Amino acid sequence: MAPKVTLHYFNLRGRGEPIRLLLSYTGQEWDDHRIEFSEWPAIKSTTPFGQLPYVDVEGRGQLAQTNSICRYLAKQHGLHGSNALEEAQIDALADNVADAGMGYGPYVRALLAKDEKKAKEAGDHFAGTLLKPFMDRWEKILLNNTSGQDYLVGGKPTWADFVLVQVCPVTVPPKAKDCSYHQQPSFMISEMTSSQSKASQTLKHKPIKRSFSHRLSMQFDSKCERRCRNRSELP
Repeated sequence: MAPKVTLHYFNLRGRGEPIRLLLSYTGQEWDDHRIEFSEWPAIKSTTPFGQLPYVDVEGRGQLAQTNSICRYLAKQHGLHGSNALEEAQIDALADNVADAGMGYGPYVRALLAKDEKKAKEAGDHFAGTLLKPFMDRWEKILLNNTSGQDYLVGGKPTWADFVLVQVCPVTVPPKAKDCSYHQQPSFMISEMTSSQSKASQTLKHKPIKRSFSHRLSMQFDSKCERRCRNRSELP
């Protein structure tokens, strides 16, 4: 049995969300420790790298950095690549998702400054212009996967799917105009609803209009609903 994991992250989706999705999907025991911004200054120096997220692995130590945490969890639960090339392809996709998120900064800074006008402009620019080329490339990768077009890499779910499935609800600002890629039926990617799984609540604890998963829908089936029953307590 995998050791209990405690995730430490802010009370939002962001870089902690793919970790939550992986932990919910695998069904292993875990805690979701959410940190308010007001608490962060006092906590920062106690974290491995002075940043979030990080996890405590019971009896084994701490691990930081989103992709490293996802990679560790994936190897614990068979959600990694089947060979060295697939492992590298998964890493490349995860890095590319991080590249896509670099353009999100102006929107976040405007929000922190409580400048709604600039936030809307930055959000529209990011979602409508900066993010679309990334989405187009990811769709192409999905469609060109001859091993299994339900997945990004290989013929089974990998942690790359979990990293990407959360990128739309996280990075498309709630006040941004609808983007053309929302209309791409092949990449979209059904809307997740509570009837599919209580695990979808992980994607709904922020007031964002749409939440997406790509076509595999993260395999959130009735088994996952039982595994993730505690996630119904999320705000």
